[in-house]
Amino acid sequence: MTQREIERKKEEYVSVLADKTKDIQMQAQSIKNPEDESKNTQIFMKIKDAIDDMTRAYNELRNLDSEIVEEEQSYDALEGFGSDSSKRLNEEFLLRKSRGF
Repeated sequence: MTQREIERKKEEYVSVLADKTKDIQMQAQSIKNPEDESKNTQIFMKIKDAIDDMTRAYNELRNLDSEIVEEEQSYDALEGFGSDSSKRLNEEFLLRKSRGF
């Protein structure tokens, strides 16, 4: 995955986090009557679903951050050689990684 793709994905996950935070706030404000068990149970389920979505988004952000670190480390390891062949190997490595190989 290219740096640009990673940044775009990060923006998407941050947007999901912002949306889900607003959803939780709105759902929490809609709890009016503590005795209305049926309605409150539905609200609690919506809040739980939003929390689950946020947890997944945070996990994906961590995965993207670790992918950036791995790419930087592999590039740094090859960069020390300074030869054209090592640069080509690095480019091939990054290309294959972006394709899922």
